[in-house]
Amino acid sequence: METKRKKEYSPEFRSEILEMVANGRKPAEIAREYGISPVTISNWRRGSGDPRHKPEQTEEQAENSRLRTVNHRLQMELDILKKAMAIISKT
Repeated sequence: METKRKKEYSPEFRSEILEMVANGRKPAEIAREYGISPVTISNWRRGSGDPRHKPEQTEEQAENSRLRTVNHRLQMELDILKKAMAIISKT
């Protein structure tokens, strides 16, 4: 069985594609035109580090993220308190 080789794209090509996305073109449209996977474009956007290439986060998404962080912290505090109560009740 033959293994698929990962296609290598030049940094210039990647930059050109990311610039098109930043200018408002849809990744799926660009992918069809250039014969690359939309997932590849998405990975390039995430890995570029350029804030122009990151998807915009809505206010609701930002609030959900903040609430998840708070919830995680409170869950950790609750676990600690449960363990402390177990230790105290044994004595």
